[in-house]
Amino acid sequence: MSKGLDHMSLIRSSLILKLSEQIKNLKGLALMMGEFERAPFLMIFLGFACGIIINETWRPELWVSITGFVLLTGGFLKSKGLQKILIILLFLFVGMIYCRAICLLPSDHILYVYRKVKDPYVRLKGRVIGDVNISSTTARMFDLAAHEVTDSRGHTYQTRGLVRVRIFKSVDINSSDIVVLSGKIHRPYDFGDVRFSYKKYLNRRGVYLMMTVGKNGSVEF
Repeated sequence: MSKGLDHMSLIRSSLILKLSEQIKNLKGLALMMGEFERAPFLMIFLGFACGIIINETWRPELWVSITGFVLLTGGFLKSKGLQKILIILLFLFVGMIYCRAICLLPSDHILYVYRKVKDPYVRLKGRVIGDVNISSTTARMFDLAAHEVTDSRGHTYQTRGLVRVRIFKSVDINSSDIVVLSGKIHRPYDFGDVRFSYKKYLNRRGVYLMMTVGKNGSVEF
């Protein structure tokens, strides 16, 4: 009997502890709302700054930010009790949209040229940026600052932007070399790992395209 009472007292103690933690959380929320009333611009700034951090860390699609902004605007106009919280979340999405807006790519970026070109097999001229890494498959991999793209029809486009290049042939390439590559340009692939997106990894580094130069491709200096 005493064991049963001890067990019940432990359960009560655990429930009381959890309840006290919830009360503390509610007190913290109330204090935050009080700070919002005293310093609204501070909370707006924090929401805006968090939106920028989220965008730079995870790079969500633009439609996600716009959808969130529209839905929260509707909720803000209809709801009265949650307006203080909603306005913080609203400016979080404003920060995300603002960050995407100032990071819009220039009109001559390699990504836009890629969309114009029908055939993915092109000649790409540019300068090697950073180190040239050699993988276990003997592929040379590096980033290229694109200068010029020529498609299969002979049309040449002046361009800029970074391209992640993989060359599957033995060639001596060093940083800062100016090279002309013939190969296939394409979007980055994800390799089936749900925990890691190679495409988003490259996007966060300003790389939106890859170029694969196979054994039949060419490398000119």
